[in-house]
Amino acid sequence: MKIFLTFITVLLFSHCTVCQILTIKDFNKLYNYSNPDDHSFLLNKGFLLSTDTVNIKKEDAFVKYYAYSFKKLNPREMLAVSYTKYKEGGYNFEVNYFVASVTAYKKFIASLKRTKFKFSKRRQLYTIFASSYSGETLQPKGQTVVKGKKYYRIQYTSYEGKELSLPIQEPIMQADTTVSSITP
Repeated sequence: MKIFLTFITVLLFSHCTVCQILTIKDFNKLYNYSNPDDHSFLLNKGFLLSTDTVNIKKEDAFVKYYAYSFKKLNPREMLAVSYTKYKEGGYNFEVNYFVASVTAYKKFIASLKRTKFKFSKRRQLYTIFASSYSGETLQPKGQTVVKGKKYYRIQYTSYEGKELSLPIQEPIMQADTTVSSITP
């Protein structure tokens, strides 16, 4: 009986140590659209803003682009988060999630069956189409090597095309208050 209880305890402990910290529901909370420098959600999850990578902010007349890298030591995970906002109104939000454990990777992929994501055999990714011009995709990328260490990568993308947005435009001319008739 003691052997059985010891086995169960070890099994539960090892199961808890290989769990990933993020879920698919967390991906939309990773980025604060109104304040790109606010990383409080990830900091509360135990991630640290990576100092050995370049955190990029670019803004010009046509696009705003932000990219950040985060890492967590236990369990070993990394995130690369980027957000692009186009002047016409569309946006693209991308997260590359790196987990060190194959068990955590498989568990994350298996959890997608309980969500609205549908698997596309042709494209080999999970999708949610909100409309013709917007949606979310999640693609398991498999094993990759980052700085000499093996990770399993999951790429999440949320996008909206400019067709769904209404950019702010200045009026070209003031409306005329008098109505004139044109006679032939």
